[in-house]
Amino acid sequence: MPKIGSETLKYFLIKFKQLLTLSKIYVIGILDFSFDNSYPDSVITKVQLMDNRGDVFNDVLNFVYIELPKFRKNKENLETFTDMWLFLIKNLYQLQERPIEIQSAIFDRLFATAELCNLDDMEYKEYSRSLKEYRDWKCSISRAIDDGRAEGLEKGFAKGFSEGHAVGLAEGRAEGIKQNQLETAKAMLDLGVDKDVIVSVTKLTYEEIENLK
Repeated sequence: MPKIGSETLKYFLIKFKQLLTLSKIYVIGILDFSFDNSYPDSVITKVQLMDNRGDVFNDVLNFVYIELPKFRKNKENLETFTDMWLFLIKNLYQLQERPIEIQSAIFDRLFATAELCNLDDMEYKEYSRSLKEYRDWKCSISRAIDDGRAEGLEKGFAKGFSEGHAVGLAEGRAEGIKQNQLETAKAMLDLGVDKDVIVSVTKLTYEEIENLK
């Protein structure tokens, strides 16, 4: 068995102490098999480590196991955001289009990423080129604002850039932020995540989270 040097041991001890300062740590395992058939309808199992006295070893560290074979709902029977997430995790690879039952803004980024992963080489190069043009334009606008020349640059860019793309980008960001926060908080509540963690992640108030129950 290899020996652990003092510096290596010191590094791991520091990292361990840093972990203990966190309010909660969640290790989520997504399984394509069932390890406990005693509860055939229990898709999500939450686990904490116990010591030899039967006490919780550390309530900071939490394990969540998702047994996908136990999830049998089809898209017509999805009732909660947790149902929708489980359906997508299990079936995303075979979907040809976004289901009409899953149109919430909380899933926009997931489907956008999935579409990117499905591009062929030529399509991905074109996407990368368009993205670079947009970032160059954004950088130019930022510099122009500092120089007092923003209006001229914006007009020149508008002739060559899709109006629908620009408007959709601005409107989608403005309208979706609050809804995403609420829907993310609801999904985390369904998974049993601690409210302190939800507040930290979503920036919502405790009152807003209580109203989601």
